[in-house]
Amino acid sequence: RRSAPISTYVAVTDQCRYHCWHCSAANRMQPGKAYTTEQLIQALADLQRLGVSIIGLTGGEPLLRDDLETVLSTVDDRSVTYLFTSGDGLTQERAKALKQAGLFGLAVSVDALDPELHDRLRGFKGAWEQAMRALQYSKKAGLYTMVQTVGTAELVDSGEIYALAHHLHTLGVDELRITEPTPAGRLAEHSEELLTDSQRHRLRQIHAQFNRDRKHYPKTAVFPYIEAPFQYGCGAGVQHSYLDCAGNFGPCDFLPETYGNIFEEDITVIWERMHQTMLPPKRACLARCPHQAEALPDYYRLMAGEKCSATKGAL
Repeated sequence: RRSAPISTYVAVTDQCRYHCWHCSAANRMQPGKAYTTEQLIQALADLQRLGVSIIGLTGGEPLLRDDLETVLSTVDDRSVTYLFTSGDGLTQERAKALKQAGLFGLAVSVDALDPELHDRLRGFKGAWEQAMRALQYSKKAGLYTMVQTVGTAELVDSGEIYALAHHLHTLGVDELRITEPTPAGRLAEHSEELLTDSQRHRLRQIHAQFNRDRKHYPKTAVFPYIEAPFQYGCGAGVQHSYLDCAGNFGPCDFLPETYGNIFEEDITVIWERMHQTMLPPKRACLARCPHQAEALPDYYRLMAGEKCSATKGAL
């Protein structure tokens, strides 16, 4: 049991100029329901009071808000803040201002090494060029600079993920985060986009390979590895949580359930309700595997003193 989630992602806006193929928030945006500056400051204060260590600002496109610097400046050192963006609209001046306001890290989404393919997947011409500029601005501003990539079957099977990761390494990217297609938002009705077990296994091997070869690849976090049964499993409602753009508090942006609104009820009460419902930790992503046995992921079993070969056969 936890008195607070380790991380909470906050959808700070319902606005975005892109039309990304995999957007998990596509069905969750509520036009006209975005936070006022005062509400967003209060939401982040509530998360800090609860005890959240990592606060991620997402959307929509969070950079479309012109008050982020004001909001970030109110977050004290009990929490670290990240901003998840397509890079749309970021300038060198704004990257510096965000850093000065207290932002720690900026994560730019990159779907492909080929600019035309990236633009098509993002539904916006010039998206790739803007993403590359955003990485440059972020590094120059002294922000911890990350790239988020959806590890599609095409990226894995073609081997393009290696070329993309190497390119990001040459740009000085601090960390590559590889997720997998998840049946939520625009992918809710496209099960053909989901990975096979063998493709997911290949991504887990890539996690180990990239981190062993830091001369050619950036530090890498592959979520199919981190969230595997032999590691932490699914963190929804246990280690992680999500606030939508109207203040509804739920376990994850990939799950539709919410357990209360922070402007109508104390956040600690909502968290306790959600956490009790979501326990115990699950061995796989709930969005992909809603029906699971009660067996704990190996991390929790090891912490409880059980003997289990946590990674045997995993790679």
